[in-house]
Amino acid sequence: MKNLIAIVLPILLVGCVAKSGLKPIVYDDHLIGTWTRTIHMPDESWFEEITYSKDGRKCSYSISFYPSGKTSVSFYESRWKINGQNIEAEVVKSTSKYVPVGQRFTDKIESLLDGKLIIQMTRPFIGDEKEIFYKSQYERNGKICVLVQRHIDVTNIELRGR
Repeated sequence: MKNLIAIVLPILLVGCVAKSGLKPIVYDDHLIGTWTRTIHMPDESWFEEITYSKDGRKCSYSISFYPSGKTSVSFYESRWKINGQNIEAEVVKSTSKYVPVGQRFTDKIESLLDGKLIIQMTRPFIGDEKEIFYKSQYERNGKICVLVQRHIDVTNIELRGR
C-alpha cells in the first residue's frame, strides 16, 4: 500500500501543478459572440458593443455622451484572427477618426473566463488601454454586424452627397 501511495502521490502532485500553470491555447470558441462595456468618466460616458463572428469579422459600435448634451456614435468593422494570446485585426470599414480604415492593431488577451474578457489594447497615436468586456446574455445572431454595415453605408452616402 505504501508503495502504491509513493507512486501515485507524486504523479497527482505533478499533474496538478502542471495543469494550474497552463493557459487556454484556443480562444476562438470562447471569444465568438457579442460583448459590451460601459465607461463613466468626468467628461464622457461611453457604451460599446462588439461582436466577434466565426467568419472573422469584428463589428463594433459605440455611443458617447458628454456633459454638454452632445452625443456621438461611431461604427467600425475589422477582420480578426487569434495568434497565441493576441487578437490581431485590421479595420476594413469605419466612421471613427480614432479607428481609421487600414489600421492594424493587436490586443493581448489577459483573461477570458466566465463571460468576462480583459484585453490590453494597443492603439497607435492614442496609447495602451486595458479594456474589460462582458459577454452579452442575448445572442444577436449577427445583428450587430448588420447594424454596423447599415450605418457605415449611410454615413458614406451622406459624406459623398456633401
